[in-house]
Amino acid sequence: LRSPRFWRNVKSVVFDVSGVLRDSRRCLHSCMVETFEKHNCPLESFDIDLLWHLRGFERLNALLPAIKLLYVTKGKLDPAWLKEDDESALMQLIDTAEREGTVPPDLMLKMKEDFKILFASPDKASQVTILDGVEQALKVMKSELGLKLGVLSNSTLKAVTRDLGHLADYFDFMVCEAAKPDTTVYLRALQEHNLDTIDTLYVGDAVSDVVMARAAGSPCAALLSGMGLEYHLNKANPSVVLKDMPDLADFLQKEMQEEG
Repeated sequence: LRSPRFWRNVKSVVFDVSGVLRDSRRCLHSCMVETFEKHNCPLESFDIDLLWHLRGFERLNALLPAIKLLYVTKGKLDPAWLKEDDESALMQLIDTAEREGTVPPDLMLKMKEDFKILFASPDKASQVTILDGVEQALKVMKSELGLKLGVLSNSTLKAVTRDLGHLADYFDFMVCEAAKPDTTVYLRALQEHNLDTIDTLYVGDAVSDVVMARAAGSPCAALLSGMGLEYHLNKANPSVVLKDMPDLADFLQKEMQEEG
């Protein structure tokens, strides 16, 4: 997939949203704090960026494990966890608490649903920004390169459409609540839109994005503008690691023109 000959065959690009198109770290942080307060489980003060980057791991990218980690630690997140690159130890921490019966499953599910509702509320729109250069990058890929564009996100459609606004017009389809890194929703979306996995580039910012794309047989561009740190993303072995959306547009333009 890393062969230069591949890029000539790219026909479509499918994007994750948070960390690729939008920066939602402030919204993530405030919604977690408010959700826990609602259920009388106040959290210790924790760093916005630390939670954001912890969600760049594979399993912690999913909402429920992230909520469980905050519940077990009461928000006492250790920056060393990012340096140690040991997600399995964090998951073991959660598993041990669950076996000991200190993580109420019904409460976790309720918190998850409350968080999703809060995260998508109109009141939170001001806490989300579109990343620099996103619209121009989409224009290049859509108009100049003639690529079919789509969105595949774990977020809700309500939150995605709120944040993308008029940018939604650039996309041929948007599929949400995809449960990445599971490939089921991704493969179904490609089939419904007559797209082949090998000709579709998936663009994400987290290890879970790379894992899903590789499992589905698609190439993956990992961007450094979001949750995943470069070291973690490189270990997941994406097809290419790039800085951000403008860098992706420049890369595709160069590679496809050279191949053409």
